[in-house]
Amino acid sequence: MSTPTLSWVWLKERSALSLLPDPILEAIHAKLQFQEVYAMRRLVLEDTLPDALYILGRGHLERYRTNPNGPAWASSLLPGEVLHLREILINQPTQ
Repeated sequence: MSTPTLSWVWLKERSALSLLPDPILEAIHAKLQFQEVYAMRRLVLEDTLPDALYILGRGHLERYRTNPNGPAWASSLLPGEVLHLREILINQPTQ
């Protein structure tokens, strides 16, 4: 294995993916595309299939559910949070 980059080390030490084996983390790291997300930008609409896995690298993110057919809720996410992993793995709409 080559010397890991800072972003690979960050995934291993500070993200919710840190429990995964190194080969899986390396595969995820190889596909990473860094993107700046500005305030008040919507990433994914609820009850739709996500097209990407998001890993919050810095800052914070607010997540809301407003579906009239279910309970409303909100939560704050901090660096290291992984969004939409479950939905992507089982091909399920976001909640």
